[in-house]
Amino acid sequence: WQQPHPIYMSELLYRAGGGARVLRTYGELVEESAALLATYAHLDEASGKMRLGPPIIPVQENFAPLTTFDPASELASSRWGIETAQAWRERAGKARRADWDAVLARWPALPQKDGLYLPARSEPGFWDQAAGACKSNAVIEACQNRDHMSFLMPLGWLPGRDVDKAVMRRTFDRMKRDWDLRQTWGWDYPMMAMTAARLGAPQEAVDWLFFNARNNQFGKTGMTPRVHLDAH
Repeated sequence: WQQPHPIYMSELLYRAGGGARVLRTYGELVEESAALLATYAHLDEASGKMRLGPPIIPVQENFAPLTTFDPASELASSRWGIETAQAWRERAGKARRADWDAVLARWPALPQKDGLYLPARSEPGFWDQAAGACKSNAVIEACQNRDHMSFLMPLGWLPGRDVDKAVMRRTFDRMKRDWDLRQTWGWDYPMMAMTAARLGAPQEAVDWLFFNARNNQFGKTGMTPRVHLDAH
């Protein structure tokens, strides 16, 4: 899921005022990163849309890489990466790449079911688990409602192109109700805070940023200390 990151970081440098110098310095890196993203997606003949995976290991790493496809965060970030690379070409006075536009024209929507975003299209039953089952399960690795809340990332870490904010609000609330927070990590909390902020909930954003959890504590280096996974 890190493949779009070089584009993201280069774009931040450009927005910080780097201008033409940044375009010259990182243009090839952005171009080749986007080429990888565009060629990794493949056409699903049944739907007529592009598909990511399998194999794929998404940011929410508790899904089998050989059967997982169309993870929400990767769909959003890969599309953003290709579109941003097209913008870089235009900024440099180049034509848009027609092959990338052809891929983007068939890009699939974010996966959802029953008005809730899914972590991956290959997990349609994700939210059908019994409420509270994860919190009562001593072996938390057996619970899917854990790890990174990847379905929140298209709105927060990313600007939310094509995100339905009403669907995201319901998904966020369902996550708060059913998620096992014993196995989340330090960066999950600011990510949730950014999503809450884009949903127009600034107080909730602050609450998540400073949420009192064992895995939301930081050492002098800024890293989250290693803690026992069964700690609340």
